[in-house]
Amino acid sequence: MIKLNPLVTTLLGSSLFLNAAVAAPVYHFSETDPNQNNRAGMISDYSVQYDVGNETFSWSHTIEDVGSEASNGFWLVVSDGPNPKGYVDEFAIFYGDAVSETLSAYVYTGQNNSNSWVDSSAYINTFALDYQDNGDSGTYTFSIDASGINSHFNTVDWKGSQFEDSVGLWFHPMLGASFNYAANGTISSLNFGQQGWVDYSNKATHEVPEVNSFMLFLLGLMGFGFTRTLMNVRDNKLIATHS
Repeated sequence: MIKLNPLVTTLLGSSLFLNAAVAAPVYHFSETDPNQNNRAGMISDYSVQYDVGNETFSWSHTIEDVGSEASNGFWLVVSDGPNPKGYVDEFAIFYGDAVSETLSAYVYTGQNNSNSWVDSSAYINTFALDYQDNGDSGTYTFSIDASGINSHFNTVDWKGSQFEDSVGLWFHPMLGASFNYAANGTISSLNFGQQGWVDYSNKATHEVPEVNSFMLFLLGLMGFGFTRTLMNVRDNKLIATHS
């Protein structure tokens, strides 16, 4: 019988305990062809994800061009269940600019328009946005550390960008969007031609399984120990043969 190194056995047991006690869930929701209004382009798919443990908020969507014109911006509010419209100072609103690949986060006013950016005091932060031109469509992607957003207000109502078992969505892609920015990073002007939308409430998410990196490290140690044991067995056999 092959025996594990006592240190590996101890670490393995500790990791199993810590993994059960500490590991935080990752919640995900995605949809294909979710279109409700496609005046700014047909949305092929989108996905949204939130990692509770490290407060990482991730988003991706692909949208088809309208003729020769590509959707070049969007605004987005994600909630922990309800349709975000009408909820004042509870959620963050994100503005995506494909031209400069800039993502701006503000406090959402709850109004049914794009104007939360007008109040510069509602500005939270700026992040990087990835835009990929696919030829006849475009794909937007970002994954950000949302801890600063989530802690922006210390109130019971403020959720920022957090969600878990359920998610709500207020998403408006834009056509002909034009952004300008002030020196401090705030949006100084935003104009657009057409807008589409996808509005949802109470969509059930699912948990994404996570592989514990410490467990992978331990499995590597176990594999190394197993290899060393086999080498020892082989060497002992060789010694016995030559003695």
